[in-house]
Amino acid sequence: MPDVTGKILEKAKKKIHALDPSIQINVSYAYDKNVGKGKVVGQSIAKGVYFTKKQIPSISLTVSKGKKPSATVRPKPDGQEAAPPDYKVNGDDDLVTIPLE
Repeated sequence: MPDVTGKILEKAKKKIHALDPSIQINVSYAYDKNVGKGKVVGQSIAKGVYFTKKQIPSISLTVSKGKKPSATVRPKPDGQEAAPPDYKVNGDDDLVTIPLE
């Protein structure tokens, strides 16, 4: 199996199908702060695995959605703020800290 990590999804699919057009390619998406949007960040079959045609029914590729966007407070349509400015979103777990009065 070729290493398709770092390649744009369509090029990765072409490279795999050039070896065996019968392989079904399953795609999932995940945020990745180090790899640009649309590039493969993972594959379920390791590079270098030897196979013959029709031996491998499918492979799963994980494609980067790019860097996870930071949460922002957006105003409501009527111009009021959606949340007071002292509310805080904490890290990657999207917890919101709401101060008690």
